[in-house]
Formats: sequence, C-alpha cells, structure tokens
Amino acid sequence: MTIIKPLSLNALEKQSFKEKIQEKVTSQFNLAADFGKLQANEIDYSLLNEGKVAKMKSTIGKQFTIPVKTHEGLDGEVHYTEVNGSYLYNVATKTTDDKLLADLRKLANSNEEFTKLSKHITKDSYTLNNDEEYVIQNTKYLEDKEGNVLSDSLSMFSIPLYQKENLVGMLSIDESNMKPVILIGNERIFVHENGEIVTIQAGSCSLSWAACMNKQLGCSTWNSCLIIYGSCLGACCTCLNPLSCIVCAVCAVAVVGAAWTCRMCVPGAARPKECPK
Repeated sequence: MTIIKPLSLNALEKQSFKEKIQEKVTSQFNLAADFGKLQANEIDYSLLNEGKVAKMKSTIGKQFTIPVKTHEGLDGEVHYTEVNGSYLYNVATKTTDDKLLADLRKLANSNEEFTKLSKHITKDSYTLNNDEEYVIQNTKYLEDKEGNVLSDSLSMFSIPLYQKENLVGMLSIDESNMKPVILIGNERIFVHENGEIVTIQAGSCSLSWAACMNKQLGCSTWNSCLIIYGSCLGACCTCLNPLSCIVCAVCAVAVVGAAWTCRMCVPGAARPKECPK
C-alpha cells in the first residue's frame, strides 16, 4: 500500500492553487516558479494521528510540488500542502553565498564523521567536487485553521558527488543535527553510533516505513508531526533521486537517525520481522 496518489485538477482548481502559492510562498521568497511543471498529489496523513491525543478530523491532504529559481539563478523547490484546515509550505533553495558557504564549510570540515565519509566514498571510484559546493536553505511554515503557527528553518552544506563524469549524489551535513549523510539514489550512507559506516535504503511510499518514522520522530501532536515530516512523505515518495528533489534531500539528511531504526520496514528488507511495531 502507498500513502500517495496523483491528484487530477481542472483548470480552475489549478489557477486557484497557483494564486495561493504565489501569495503565500513564491512572492514572499522572491522566487521564479515554473507552474507549468506543477505536480499535484493526494496524501493520506492518517498515520500522523497514531498515538496522538488531538487528532486530525480530516486526514486526506493535497500537496503541490513546484520547481523554482532563486535570484541567483539557482534551483529550488516548493512543496505546498493543505490538510485538516491548515496549510504547510516547505521551501528548499540552493545558494552559493560566500559567507554562508564559509561558515558551513568550517562546520563540515571540523566534523569527524564528515571527514570519515569523504575518505570512504572517494576510495570507491567516486569524486567529491569541492568547486561546486553549495548550501541548501530550507524553511518550513505551518498555520492551522485557528491561526496557530509553527515554523522551522535550517541550512545544509553540500558537495556534489561524481562517478567518472556523471553526477550521482551528494555529501551533506546540516547545521542543526550535525549528522553528515551521503545520498546516492535511494541509498543513505552515514556513520553509525558504533563508528561503522552503514548504508540503508529509504522507503517513503511504504505505509510501514512511514508509520515507523512517525513513531521514531517522537512528535506529540499531529501538527508538530506534519511540520517535521509531513512534506517529506510526498517529497520523497515521488523522488527517485534527491539530486533532483531538493526538499527530499533535506528530509533525508534531517531524519537519518530514525531511518536507521526503520530500515527493516522498507519493501524487500532482508529481515522484515525486525520492523518496529
């Protein structure tokens, strides 16, 4: 089973959501949006009600993905979600701002796990291109029907990863969790707490994976879960490679600890009985 399915909109509905997204998001962040590439999905958020005192009355949400360009001409992505009378946006954009890069580069180079992963991946015929390093800036904002607001933001230092001439992934570390991760396709490579370098597969479309992640992230209310992980469900379920899905890349780095616990909940897992219930 899956938590997501394509959503068909007529011309009036598309125009209505376009105007909402322009007003609430793209104009606020000075982003050029390509609404011709808008993707719409219906997402079942019922798993976010599990174990919560205050539950969502309506758990079926609409989520929209729009590619954008920043004032630097760099790529970005907007996810806009409406569910249970509230709206959530997740904006992830690239920047090569000199000061921001210098600060986060210093943070990355002082992290032992970042250095360990750098050395590990370059032994396997991969190359990290430091000349193309960038920062992903991520902002999340949720407002419910009562006007209550939750927000969060972070910056993530990233170095593109090549195999021969092909761009295949990235090595990233965010300023909040300080947990570096290599992203290659659906793989997440990081240093386990025991010091070993491990690789897991993500399974964002799987109900068992999503339910496990919901429990492991430990949010106490549906709206706190929604801002932590809600946009990630749709962003990563529809993403084959985080290189082209910037919101998913941020999610993958931010929740990698929980992903390790849920590694046996993905389809095709070696030991599915070990999936936490």
